Amino acid sequence: MTDIQANKVHSATFGNSTTEYYETGPLSNFQEPSNIMPSNQSLELLNQIIEMADQIDAEYKKKMGESPTVKDWEQSFGEGWMPFHLKKLKGLLTSVI
Repeated sequence: MTDIQANKVHSATFGNSTTEYYETGPLSNFQEPSNIMPSNQSLELLNQIIEMADQIDAEYKKKMGESPTVKDWEQSFGEGWMPFHLKKLKGLLTSVI
């Protein structure tokens, strides 16, 4: 097996996370490190956030369902914005694994 030496290291920063890209040869493409999979701890944390968002959404729907106005009553149907987007995020993260 041959060891590959990185000639150059490039990084991209978004928010608080930095991703490094390594150039392994003069004609090679940049290769992203393979350790980008979410950990079990981060998925567990996301599950807890989703659970809390679902509880808050259920309370909001109950409150809107009890309201006498039709506009509020209509908001008691369907999944809320926050739970919906958190579940989509979880789906994206777990599809990487």
